[in-house]
Amino acid sequence: MALVIQKAARRRRKVYPATLLKLCAGLFLLMLARESIAVQMPQTISKQDDPAIFHVGDYRAVSPRITQADAAFRAASSWVATHGQGAILDLGSRRWEVCNDGAGWVLPQAPDHQGGLSIAGSDVQDAQLVLSCAVHRAHGPETLVGELSQAFLWQPTLRPALLNTYRMHDFTLEMQGNAQACMDMLGLVYVASFTNITCSGAAGPDHGIRFGDHLHPAEAWSFQTFLTNLETTPGAAQGAGARVRADVSNGSVQLEIEDGGTGYSHATRAWLIGYGVHSEPCAVTPPLAATIQNASGQTGPDARGRITAIRAEGVAQGCKGPAWVAVYDPVYPVRYGILLDNWTDSTAYDLQPDSGYAAALWLNSSSDVMVHTHPCCGMPLEIRDSGTNTWLGTELDSPAHYGFVFDRAASPSLFGTNFFWNTLLPGSSGYLLGPDVKYATFSGGNCTNLQDAGGYHQLVLPEGPIDAGTSTPYGVSLYGERPCVSGATGTDLVARPQPATRQETGSARYTFAISGRESRVAPGACLVLQRKLTRPAQNVSVQITAEGDPGDSFTWDAYLTGNETVALRLCNRGTVPAAARAGTFHVYLMSQ
Repeated sequence: MALVIQKAARRRRKVYPATLLKLCAGLFLLMLARESIAVQMPQTISKQDDPAIFHVGDYRAVSPRITQADAAFRAASSWVATHGQGAILDLGSRRWEVCNDGAGWVLPQAPDHQGGLSIAGSDVQDAQLVLSCAVHRAHGPETLVGELSQAFLWQPTLRPALLNTYRMHDFTLEMQGNAQACMDMLGLVYVASFTNITCSGAAGPDHGIRFGDHLHPAEAWSFQTFLTNLETTPGAAQGAGARVRADVSNGSVQLEIEDGGTGYSHATRAWLIGYGVHSEPCAVTPPLAATIQNASGQTGPDARGRITAIRAEGVAQGCKGPAWVAVYDPVYPVRYGILLDNWTDSTAYDLQPDSGYAAALWLNSSSDVMVHTHPCCGMPLEIRDSGTNTWLGTELDSPAHYGFVFDRAASPSLFGTNFFWNTLLPGSSGYLLGPDVKYATFSGGNCTNLQDAGGYHQLVLPEGPIDAGTSTPYGVSLYGERPCVSGATGTDLVARPQPATRQETGSARYTFAISGRESRVAPGACLVLQRKLTRPAQNVSVQITAEGDPGDSFTWDAYLTGNETVALRLCNRGTVPAAARAGTFHVYLMSQ
């Protein structure tokens, strides 16, 4: 028996080393595999690893109007308010419905430099936040000093202001017309980044995405903030194919629809374009309105179809041809796709605002650098700049009237701008400089294709277009700019600045200040303010620039009453009474 045991023991001793080697080798290979997996697929940080990260998937809906994502947002906001530190709301890559009982998402604020609540989607695929109910806020925080925003995602303007840092990235805000705007960052934002964010279907009337508020420069200020690949879209198919002819005769304009197009919404806008009277087609150019009719013959606000009528809202006076009509359907009537207001010392890359009937992008700030901004397509004004900023490699895609408009005391520097037209847009031109712009540099502009549909000018001043071979005003320089019309070369607009100051003779300016305390204006009615002229007007055209926005449903124009009075008219095109917000209007009388 002992011998047998000894043999068995010897057999075990012979087998054991080989088994151990195999076991060790297997463990080693398993460790290598785990290391490889760890490199390729980083582990997700759990709530236990970092209490400041809130995963939407970890929460449950409270009610039909407080969804799973709303519950996670509420928990994260409460944590920021309680702990006074920043946190992250992790959306992953899923589609989430949001409502928050109609209150939208109001961002909490932590103490200075502690960060706010950042919202993060997946690097692989953007998350989607789909707004399923209408946002309506009746009041804001007790310390609110700015406007009560009706945007879905809102950082309020508070006093005292708290300086917050954000890292927002990789998500789409689908408003479906249920919120006036997607995102209003109206607090104090510092060293923050907003990357790969899309705003879709904001109802308006003002903007889709906004940063800052110049009315509260200390409390609503974004500085050293980085924006990358922010996009605004109408959120629905736009109308297309309409053609309207404008015939100028004996100082008036007759409009005729050649093709009503298809798919237009009640938000469709139309503009009269021309350069017969300085930078306008007429001495008094009225706004235009379109009538839309669907296949069933309905013309109400919900009708989608062809344009059956274009009418002037006022009387065109002193028109000189040729003239054209631009038609644009924003679907949702947003004035600006992206509004950067009191957004300074900052940089933006690859912004793509694809909505906005007043301008796709309005930069109402200074000391900013804009790299490869790419608005598109068919909007009358694609970029409005009211400050001293630098633009690099801008791609202006199919502007219906102007690619760039510079107003107020803007002093822009543009390098390597590229124009492109994917459809014929007669009357479309390059740059418009307002009457208060004294210094501007344009260098190396080019064209992917040409605008040979008629009426093209590379540079337009209040006095009229600057054509090839003529001098620019003092302080305005064009170097190597290629006009986007057949037969022109880059040397045609390399102009030397004039050695004298810009001549303003032959023009007069009248300023109207709106205090915001004027009486409310009924729907369809107009508020008219008048100024007596310093001398009788003869053979002049009327032009107007605005500082600020009278708001929401207002349109404005200016005209002469006789030859001794100039009038500013603000009309409420909305459906409820409203008062114009504070602002300043400059009316210029230009000698013809």
